[in-house]
Amino acid sequence: MEQQLRNRLRASHFQAAVINSPFRILLSTVQSTTRAKYVQAMLAANSFDALTSAAAVARDLLYMSPYDKRDVKQVLPVLYLRLGRDQEAYNFVNWCIPKGRRSYHNWTNFHPPYPKIVDADAFESPPATTATDNDLLNLVCMTLLKIRLLLDIKALQQTQQLSVKLPQELVDMVKELLPATDVVRNSRKIIRSRDYTSVIRDLSRQVGQCIQTVTQVNPDFWPTLVCHAGFRSPRETYVSPTDPVHLTLHNCGDAWRENPQAIDVIKALYLRYLDS
Repeated sequence: MEQQLRNRLRASHFQAAVINSPFRILLSTVQSTTRAKYVQAMLAANSFDALTSAAAVARDLLYMSPYDKRDVKQVLPVLYLRLGRDQEAYNFVNWCIPKGRRSYHNWTNFHPPYPKIVDADAFESPPATTATDNDLLNLVCMTLLKIRLLLDIKALQQTQQLSVKLPQELVDMVKELLPATDVVRNSRKIIRSRDYTSVIRDLSRQVGQCIQTVTQVNPDFWPTLVCHAGFRSPRETYVSPTDPVHLTLHNCGDAWRENPQAIDVIKALYLRYLDS
């Protein structure tokens, strides 16, 4: 016990010394290149274990590299979504997306605030934002996350209708197995609910709001996404860093491909938005 305490104290003191001193920038410079290459290699492997490892390394890389020279913020929320860790994805994008006149993050700051948002309400309305093309990926991830929540709730609503013919206890057992998002899966209140009409209405409105926000930031993104030629962006293909639309598709394309129903939602709601 004494040795464990000593090790813990020694580790905490070292971490505090690294994070709160100029040594941090040296350490981040030495490690960032190697870790970034490792993340890219794991993305190329494209297995669940590889993506899990990539997410852990990307999170550490962002923690140790205050300037985010490797654009980890363009990778981490997508990894969280692909791994089904929607709550962590929402915590991250909710921290990244600028709100009002002042952004919650500053990537040029020597000691930027590391995301400390935990268990943010993923069902809340998207905040008003002053986002630009630099925030496009986070806005798109926010949209995909809201759509995933909407699809989960609709699946629960359809299953709940079986209670007319089946015992409610059996229906609840089935509902516990349905959610694809950990946000819904870990909410016993949502699982045990009997009516999802208001939740579906609110989420549909939020998805429409997200689509509108992305359109205002970059009106070319959704048409490019739903276009098969533009949507299919192999990872090995070079994408210009000055092209925000194709760069965003390059980084988050796999997440959308793994959620084909989300593409159908985008097609329907985007056309409705254009007609309004």
